[in-house]
Amino acid sequence: MTEYGDVIDEKDKVLRVAERKDIEDNALLHRSASVVVKNSKGEILVHKRDSSRRLYPGLLDIKFGGMAQSGEGFEETALRELEEESGIKGVELKFLFSYRFNGDNNNVSARVYLCTYNSPYKIDNSEVEWAKFMSIDEIKKTENELSPTAKLVFQRITKK
Repeated sequence: MTEYGDVIDEKDKVLRVAERKDIEDNALLHRSASVVVKNSKGEILVHKRDSSRRLYPGLLDIKFGGMAQSGEGFEETALRELEEESGIKGVELKFLFSYRFNGDNNNVSARVYLCTYNSPYKIDNSEVEWAKFMSIDEIKKTENELSPTAKLVFQRITKK
């Protein structure tokens, strides 16, 4: 099924609707939302992106998320992506912050949410190779393996 997203301007005004492939191929500015999952011990659910993924293949990430579909809100996107990638649903989101990332192949206006989750999860092997809860110190040791947006988010949430 073809996915469509809103191409936006710097002020978040929708310019047009485009196919996901067009957005990715041309690094068009679009909306994205993600969720950092923590357990009651304060550990973060880290996952390795599948090597076949177009964006950041094989890199580690500390958030589940992705492109908002056309007309979809940030929270709706965050919850949909979290369920699709990890099977986690029925959680309450807490807004953390917004950021803008403009890379060669990823140009997003993004919002990051947090949820607490202690139950079993089921990763989608087409998107994620493995996932496990890790402490902040363990993640710091693998920081050079994080995707660019995961590094940005990690630095923001661990900033003293």
